[in-house]
Amino acid sequence: MEQMTIRLGDTSDPSITPATIGRNRAAIICPLQGPDASSLVASARRIAQTACDVVEWRVDTLASTEEAVLKGALQVVRRELKVPLLATARTSTEGGALPAEELDRVVTVLLEAGVDAIDIEASAETAGDLIDRAFGADTVVVLSAHDFTGTTGVETLLDEFTAMQQRLLDHAASASQTMSEDKREEWAERGWGIVKIATTPVDPMDIYKLMVAGRRFVDTVATVPIIAISMGQLGQLTRTYPGALGSAATFAASPGEESAPGQISVESLSEFHAQTGCLNLNR
Repeated sequence: MEQMTIRLGDTSDPSITPATIGRNRAAIICPLQGPDASSLVASARRIAQTACDVVEWRVDTLASTEEAVLKGALQVVRRELKVPLLATARTSTEGGALPAEELDRVVTVLLEAGVDAIDIEASAETAGDLIDRAFGADTVVVLSAHDFTGTTGVETLLDEFTAMQQRLLDHAASASQTMSEDKREEWAERGWGIVKIATTPVDPMDIYKLMVAGRRFVDTVATVPIIAISMGQLGQLTRTYPGALGSAATFAASPGEESAPGQISVESLSEFHAQTGCLNLNR
């Protein structure tokens, strides 16, 4: 089954280079983090020298998430980077630093200010409402789930991929009912979202469980692109060979900018791909 694609970075700004997630080669997503505007500028300039396709801005690493700070930081990031921007505000219960009670407010500000995509944790109490707001703001949703305790079985992972895809598509169908025909066609051409699952491997076999589940899902029932990552050093294989498991994107960092254990540098990944084709999406 051909993997669906989604296009990020549709904008009136001709300096932004759009990225198509799920076509031919797994996209490289590079994390951007920092407590203030000056550190974001320094990091963004380092990232701009790499071959990343999309930047994930970890908003929860800001020292302050007041509205003015968020909007000012976004302007700085947009000025420095010419690739699509995925905003992630990870709460403390999801492995990040943002207080859970601040999530709705922060996501609302980001959607109003304008980002290309927004990560929404499926387990968040208000996830459904946030997905609807994202569609209303013309922003692509990355619906994500993280298991920090282990890795379930292949069938359970398949069920999770399927349920998350259906949840995303149900919200898309609801949102499309209030869209103009032109806007529905625009969304249909762009793609309705991305499903991301990250697990924690306890032993090497856990890596292969995720790889088998991702590959089977993509080959049989996927209608949206997926991102599948086994976290930590043990799970590095999934970051290095995303195409083998059907993952439409992987995460790699500019030197010193790693946001998670097991991330390798964009340069190393690009060089390895040139030698092995590790990012090619196998159909």
